[in-house]
Amino acid sequence: MKLIVKLTLSSLAIALMVVIIGFIFARESQKILKRFVIDNSVLLADEILNNIDRSIYDRIEEFQIDSNDLELQKAVKESNEEFMKIGDIQDYIDEKNREWISVPKKEITPFMQGLIDNKLSEQLRRKTDSYEKEYGYQIIPEVFITNRYGANIAQTQKTSGYYQGDEKWWQEAKRFGLYVGDVEYDESAGIYSLAFGINIIDENNNSLGIMKVVLNIKETIDILKQVGQYTASGGKACVPINLSLVTKERRIIYTIGEHKVFQDVYEKIDHSLIKGRKPYFIQQTGLSAQEEEKLIIYTQSRGFKDYKGMGWILIIEYKINEVFASAIKLKNTILIMSLCLLTFSIVIGLFIVCSILRPIMKLIDAVVEIGKGKLDTKVDISSSDEIGQLAKTFNQMVIQLKTAQEEIIRSEKLAVLGKLAGIVSHELRNPLAGIRNVAYFLRMKLQGALADEKIKRHLDILEEEVNISDRIIDNILVFNRKKEPSLSKADIQDIIKGVIEKINVPENIEVIIEAKQDRIEILVDEIQIRQVFSNIILNAIQAMPDGGKLIVGIQRTDEQSLRFVDICIKDTGEGIEPENLHKIFEPLFSTKAKGTGLGLAICQSIIKGHNGLISVESQPEKGASFIIRLPAPVL
Repeated sequence: MKLIVKLTLSSLAIALMVVIIGFIFARESQKILKRFVIDNSVLLADEILNNIDRSIYDRIEEFQIDSNDLELQKAVKESNEEFMKIGDIQDYIDEKNREWISVPKKEITPFMQGLIDNKLSEQLRRKTDSYEKEYGYQIIPEVFITNRYGANIAQTQKTSGYYQGDEKWWQEAKRFGLYVGDVEYDESAGIYSLAFGINIIDENNNSLGIMKVVLNIKETIDILKQVGQYTASGGKACVPINLSLVTKERRIIYTIGEHKVFQDVYEKIDHSLIKGRKPYFIQQTGLSAQEEEKLIIYTQSRGFKDYKGMGWILIIEYKINEVFASAIKLKNTILIMSLCLLTFSIVIGLFIVCSILRPIMKLIDAVVEIGKGKLDTKVDISSSDEIGQLAKTFNQMVIQLKTAQEEIIRSEKLAVLGKLAGIVSHELRNPLAGIRNVAYFLRMKLQGALADEKIKRHLDILEEEVNISDRIIDNILVFNRKKEPSLSKADIQDIIKGVIEKINVPENIEVIIEAKQDRIEILVDEIQIRQVFSNIILNAIQAMPDGGKLIVGIQRTDEQSLRFVDICIKDTGEGIEPENLHKIFEPLFSTKAKGTGLGLAICQSIIKGHNGLISVESQPEKGASFIIRLPAPVL
């Protein structure tokens, strides 16, 4: 399988994995969000009922505190004491109760008026009036108090009867300390109310009498209406389509929709779904599964503190497609993002595949070219990754191959020179000597004023060419012998100054020697080193036919535990062409018309024999710098 196929399949596999993970994440996120919405809806229902229970408890608590009022208890005690003076208390109460009931509903007798206008009743009215002033409506329509015998002793308005002792609320309040009745609806007044009875206890925990309070639960209805108004406003996600508060007998107290007061809601809700289940369920609104479903939240009053609550039930209905709209939107968003990520992953994958394959193909092409013998082939890859490192290593390998080839060629040249040296020394020396003798003989014969100048000029050329050939033979013999250096202590500055003094430096060339120390002594073969400096300085002078500067810099350098002397011979001449820089130390290579091509090769051989290094830096028309580094151990 090709690499491009492998990389493409890998990219697609990763992209597909991203989509699968995105799908799973979308599905799980939708489940979590649905659970979150349901839990929050249940919490909302619980909070609504809790607020209702709290508001009722607050009213009960306020009147329980009032039942401990000393003035109130004093008035009840006085009534109890007066009744104790009556012979037959029950006959008295029954007679008064018959008179009370026989009076028309709207008529108030002097006896009734006396109970309504007494001091304790005034105290109760002040409290109810303060509530009405604070809330803007009659929150406590009626309050009255009985003594321990069940007879009224104070009331804010006319009651239905004088005797309360035979009433269930009175008996339970006396027995349990508190009675809370179920909600009632006054059609004429259009208000919902509930009554609670409070046992009035003295400091010895004895029952003095009972206080009955009728509470207008408009505050409770207002809480529900606020939710209803929020629903009616629309335009918001997760709002209920219906909200109903029902009694524990499942009769409607309040609902957003149309209803009759205390209508039985069994006909609206399948309560078999509620029994023994979680506080919510999903109900079909029609026979078809494709029809809209509803989420129904179902929670029951649990009271507040020592108030056990009314057992009321709050039912909140939502449209499934609305309540889970955010969850569906989240799922769709994640899926769209996953698809975008898939597309992006494929594009990035293809880009990565191409970015990997392109340089690899370049490497393959370069290998083919090198196989054809083109060792100057380079791979142009500038990335900093592993492929870039591979390309860099490949280029270094090509350079090493080229260097190795050059070394092989150099070795071959040296082998040729070795063979040539033996031939030259035996076969060329004698003919050259003969030619030199003939030229000398002819010059002697042609001495005098009548000598032909043309012939003299040709003899000069002949002798010069013989001398050049003789020098070439000497250089070949010197290069081939590679004499080991005879080391002795010498000052490198004295050697360089001595070489410069023996060379005929033209006047248009300024020689500058720069050294940071007065004396720098090292172990060298002074004759060989003089030959090196002489050769390089002569080349520098020849490179400046129109004059210039010859700068020789000498500096001691310490690197870790080693010490060196660096000599830099710099000229401002013609410079060296870039393509020739790596060839100038090769034997038999020269850019001069009459050069032997052995001078710099001999210099390199001598420096290597001293365990040193020689290198060159140059640009055309900007001169050349030869840098020689020689070891300089402490002497």
